[in-house]
Amino acid sequence: ELDYQKFSIDSSGNVSLESSPNYEVDGSGLQFTVRANDGTFNTDKTVTLGINDVNEVPVITSGGGRTNVIIDWDENINRFFPVYNVSASDEDFGDTLTYSLYGPDSGYFNQTARSITFRTSPDYETKSSYLFGAAVSDGLATRAQSIRINIRDVNEAPSITSSSTASAI
Repeated sequence: ELDYQKFSIDSSGNVSLESSPNYEVDGSGLQFTVRANDGTFNTDKTVTLGINDVNEVPVITSGGGRTNVIIDWDENINRFFPVYNVSASDEDFGDTLTYSLYGPDSGYFNQTARSITFRTSPDYETKSSYLFGAAVSDGLATRAQSIRINIRDVNEAPSITSSSTASAI
């Protein structure tokens, strides 16, 4: 099958691609036929343009694919409840994606596969925001997403700190 729609030719006979080829879409080569005409005879030559497969960077799709994600989270939520799930894809067939956390507050979180949870339940009075990143790698290229979690203060029941015994005056 010839790929005429992928090429253009100018009046001088220069052939150019309409867009960059993609190995995962176009396969290992594109073909077109060039015809030379001297007014009487035609000569056709089929040309194959080889396409090299190059590694594409994984794409993070969670958080709408944004580079920076902001999450508002209530304090005292069970630490086992996922605060974020990282989703990604890779155009390269067969690539295994690995997920990791990085940044100043990454130590406050656990990561299991794509799921991110707090190590301990967040407490607004102790720390009101966290900044870290999630990275996805295919072993050759890495994509990162910055995540900011703002902790919302929740009204907590008062606690009694006095002794349970009382004395009368």
